[in-house]
Amino acid sequence: MRIPKKIQVGGIVYDIEFKKPVCEVEDSRDGLIFPDKQKMVIESGMGEDYTKYVFLHELLHAMFYQIGFCPDEEEDIVTKLAHKLLQVIKDNPDMWK
Repeated sequence: MRIPKKIQVGGIVYDIEFKKPVCEVEDSRDGLIFPDKQKMVIESGMGEDYTKYVFLHELLHAMFYQIGFCPDEEEDIVTKLAHKLLQVIKDNPDMWK
């Protein structure tokens, strides 16, 4: 899986930026999505598989935002789905060619 420089989600094109740190606030965030700025920011310098996981995680947040799905446990749901989605992608490489 290759992380693109831009991705379209529901008609909205998001720029994907890699930077370190992701934000000025000291916390453990490895990625952020800014729907109003059409931007996704991913921490640079992480391992390849973990970077892909963070990308999928933020992509799911973008999808949830667009469909108005914001349950109290969104972070937990997105985290679990991103891990499983990455596993499916890695376990089935021919499907993505």
